[in-house]
Amino acid sequence: VVSRKKWIQLGAIALLFLLIILGRLSGREERFEPLRPWDGKIARLEISLPGGSNYGTGEHIIARKSGGSWTLGERQYPADEGKLTRMADALNNLSLEELVSSKEDLERYELEEKSAIGVQAFSADGLLRSIRLGKSADRGRGSYVAVDGRSGIFLVSEDLRGLFDTDMAALRSRQIISMKKSDLLSVDVTGPGGTYRMIQEAEGTWRISGQASAGEKEGDGLDQEKASRFIDQLISVNAAAFADEDMLQGRPAWRFILEGQQASAELSVYGLDSENENAWLCSSSESIGPFTVGSWKAEQIM
Repeated sequence: VVSRKKWIQLGAIALLFLLIILGRLSGREERFEPLRPWDGKIARLEISLPGGSNYGTGEHIIARKSGGSWTLGERQYPADEGKLTRMADALNNLSLEELVSSKEDLERYELEEKSAIGVQAFSADGLLRSIRLGKSADRGRGSYVAVDGRSGIFLVSEDLRGLFDTDMAALRSRQIISMKKSDLLSVDVTGPGGTYRMIQEAEGTWRISGQASAGEKEGDGLDQEKASRFIDQLISVNAAAFADEDMLQGRPAWRFILEGQQASAELSVYGLDSENENAWLCSSSESIGPFTVGSWKAEQIM
């Protein structure tokens, strides 16, 4: 025979289980339909930064994908393909881990207009996904998001705030010149001491045009190892940062023209950046607008 005390204990346990089940069906443990990857191909990604973000610019970034490549803005700056692909993939594979609030508790999670980052993905036919990003979770273990078409505030496991809190300059491709040495035919160099041309006669063998003395072949005495290191610096140029158009003053101090079998490129070095003594201002046929390279790089090619 079960005593009255035992019945009371069993009833308390049953009530506790009932409360747990009810708790999981409401509030923080409320069940929700998971987001599914979108159908179709992304054609445009838009990021709206708030004035209160790390950059504080309120910038609206538009990235477009065409022919498998990303560009930025109306001037179609080449974009960092890796960064834009990670952004698009993160948005497409967005996984809602937890419903943290079913109320409009926007300020607590920095999802109000002045603090949130707006992100939208579009196909050629229309909107694929639209979200607002709030603050990062503790220790960068995720972010708080609001999803258009869904009520409530969700926690996602990825730090999307850290991924999307950026600016256009940070999303531009830093690769300016990238050519294969074996495809290079010649390099014209113009500097303070005059102009000369380097010609690749065979792969890895260089000569300087018009420098031969009587009885010598052009290129005699040329240090091939130094020539090769010099060419290596010219065929791979990355921007340290991007500069304003009005920062280029006067004629360049050095000018390099690279002619290849498939492509050509031009690089001009102007002088030290007035705002950074460790950088040199440059322009190139391969860059929309001026940029800088580090002092070590500039010294290697001048």
